[in-house]
Amino acid sequence: MASPDEPYDAGRRHDRDAEDDARREAARGGPDSGFRDGTEPPTSPLHPPAPPQSYPAQPYPSPGYPAQSYPPPPGYQGTGYPAPGFPPGAYPQPHLAPGQQSARGTNVMAILSLVLAFVFAPAGIVLGHIAKRQIRQTGEEGATLANVGLILSYAFTVLGVIACIGFIALASTANY
Repeated sequence: MASPDEPYDAGRRHDRDAEDDARREAARGGPDSGFRDGTEPPTSPLHPPAPPQSYPAQPYPSPGYPAQSYPPPPGYQGTGYPAPGFPPGAYPQPHLAPGQQSARGTNVMAILSLVLAFVFAPAGIVLGHIAKRQIRQTGEEGATLANVGLILSYAFTVLGVIACIGFIALASTANY
């Protein structure tokens, strides 16, 4: 290190850095020695180094336990696991002819009533009442959808009428 009286000399600093680099290279085995294990680095990223040699065989033999087979317990039949799904006979299976639709499906008018409650509420009211009549006659599912569609359709229709009345009242008072 330079004393405080000596001026800073960048050349001397450069010489010390070069000496440190040379010491590091010598510790590694020289500038062209490659990696510490003696292998050479790849010359380009497209040419990776050769794969390492395979590992030696295991020094311990496998235990080689003999295969044991136990007799099934008395009264054992089958795999011991229940069949997947529900047990047979738990729910009645529909017996339909080809092309025949189930009468227990959801009523389409009930679905449309709920959808149209948000799009065009008066149409939702009409479809909701049609759906309720069809559900009573055919036994289809979807009564809750029809009821929700009717309630929402009536609510949105009332809100729409109130908004129209308010807009008309606001427009008539703005002229004065």
